[in-house]
Amino acid sequence: MKIAITILGLLNGGWMLTDGIYVLLKGKYIGPDKPGPWATLFYKLNIDVFKLGPLSILFGVVWLTFILGL
Repeated sequence: MKIAITILGLLNGGWMLTDGIYVLLKGKYIGPDKPGPWATLFYKLNIDVFKLGPLSILFGVVWLTFILGL
């Protein structure tokens, strides 16, 4: 179980960190030009989803720190 949690945490944290850095550098997320359905909630709150890169980086670092502590 610990191995599975570690692998999933590394994948999730690594992806969030990478995607956050990518959106800061390129101005778009990895993948399609338009973000997925999750962005609709942020658009309704008048939040530009392309400015959430630092938050994604923070969550990625938190995931990786959690895995390191595990």
